[in-house]
Amino acid sequence: MKSKFKVLSDILDNRKESQLDEVSMDLLARYKIKAAEDASKSDRSGNYIKGDKRTYGIGRATKKEFIKNLSLKEELKVSDGMKQWIKDFQDSDAPQFDEKDDEERRNMAIAAFLSAKKKES
Repeated sequence: MKSKFKVLSDILDNRKESQLDEVSMDLLARYKIKAAEDASKSDRSGNYIKGDKRTYGIGRATKKEFIKNLSLKEELKVSDGMKQWIKDFQDSDAPQFDEKDDEERRNMAIAAFLSAKKKES
């Protein structure tokens, strides 16, 4: 029976992205650790082809992690409270806040919070 890491490695090596979409973030992280160990071991033993495959797989897993992280939306809820909305707006690096000072961001946060609160009720 193949280990989870071998199966994930095969998926990455064979470029079956549709199967990779169903892999958890935790499994991707564990795969990257194991693949790095395996790549180092393979390179030390002179099996550069296997080492290169593992390195390629690590790159694919990293790309998949990045894409999954982008798809995780951070949404503020009214229940978070106005303070959290203001903090989030002031700490944001989103392009719509590029030339706004803290006071403008605070006003935008309050307006967005009140709008969300009105929609919720």
